[in-house]
Amino acid sequence: MTDLHQKHGGEWEHIDSYRTYLVWKNAHITNERKFLAWVRVSIALVTLGFIVQRFDIFLNSMVGTNFKGRLDEVHHVYEQIPLVFFILGAVIIAVATVEFFVDRRRINKSAKNTSIVLDVLIICLLVFIVIVIGAFIAF
Repeated sequence: MTDLHQKHGGEWEHIDSYRTYLVWKNAHITNERKFLAWVRVSIALVTLGFIVQRFDIFLNSMVGTNFKGRLDEVHHVYEQIPLVFFILGAVIIAVATVEFFVDRRRINKSAKNTSIVLDVLIICLLVFIVIVIGAFIAF
């Protein structure tokens, strides 16, 4: 029975402490995975901003003289949308970084309480993105 409670080499005295270590390590890995997922989302937003910028350039080069007046009316919207995507990408990286360090501290302290404030903020940002995309498609 003592062989089951000791790791070979004596590094771990009990299997329970080893399991606790594995749970702790798994929580940190999950936290890092979530952070990297949000970084990918922010990179996608910045990329989408570049695509919208290039689409505006494409429209300017392909539009005929009949639509030039209509394009000038909405041109200011096309100029602002890439900036919105760039700012949202930066905000999501900042919020994800704060959330990463808050969760890291919570994991290290073995605290059970969590806050949903940052999650609600990210959800609000994503809803805002959907509204901006909807407005872009409506024009």
